[in-house]
Amino acid sequence: MRVIVFCHSLLSDWNHGNAHFLRGVCSDLVARGHAVDVYEPHDAWSLQNLLSEHGDGPLQEFARAYPTLRSIRYTAGTLDLDTALADADRVLVHEWNAHALVKAIGQHRHANPHYRLLFHDTHHRCVTDPGSMAAYDLRHYDGVLAFGNVIRDLYRKQGWARQARRGTKRRTIACSVRCPGRRAKATWCGSATGATTSGRPNCTSSCWNR
Repeated sequence: MRVIVFCHSLLSDWNHGNAHFLRGVCSDLVARGHAVDVYEPHDAWSLQNLLSEHGDGPLQEFARAYPTLRSIRYTAGTLDLDTALADADRVLVHEWNAHALVKAIGQHRHANPHYRLLFHDTHHRCVTDPGSMAAYDLRHYDGVLAFGNVIRDLYRKQGWARQARRGTKRRTIACSVRCPGRRAKATWCGSATGATTSGRPNCTSSCWNR
């Protein structure tokens, strides 16, 4: 399948722990033989802060740690959804995207039913900022992939989406950095706490021993 992902940033994890989750999801899809294109805004605040504080070194580390992943950086004026989604089979829109973009992709799905469209929520804003989450227009989305029962149940209770499912499957990946006392292989559970200043996973927060 061809999978398209829209997220805040795949390249940067500066105060953006969701990047670890997204890298794991995309790496797993590529490992299974799917084609994956990731779109992120050119002016993403996480990437801008990372570059400001650390230069482009972390981007070079990201390229070494994740050689199969790449990110297409766009601006509001250059993103053409007809082109980006022309031959898509699945489209995954992470919750840290602009409301206008989430709505536009939903409208595109309504007019072009050749792909399945899913909203991906791995954050806590359903609890900490419910007003912002309620403002997302998900009427044309096929469902929501929610991180954990609490987030899933909030979507169902609030009626924000037609379907909300909890993501639980684990993926075993190779850690890019070796943690003291840990083996090089780790079980990735899809979430992370804290941020790192490089493209590598923070093993103390996102990985567990097998």
